[in-house]
Amino acid sequence: MKLDAISLEQLTAFLHGVETSQNMVMVKKLSISKKDKKEGLINVIMQVETIET
Repeated sequence: MKLDAISLEQLTAFLHGVETSQNMVMVKKLSISKKDKKEGLINVIMQVETIET
């Protein structure tokens, strides 16, 4: 999953929602880089997995 030009606050809210979800979803890998020319924004690439029970 790729998220472009988001704020750190938006990423934090998204990750909190994923990790506290009842849907058994977890973030396996996370890569964060600064967004060129846009101060305060980042690009995020993550691998999200679902767990089957």
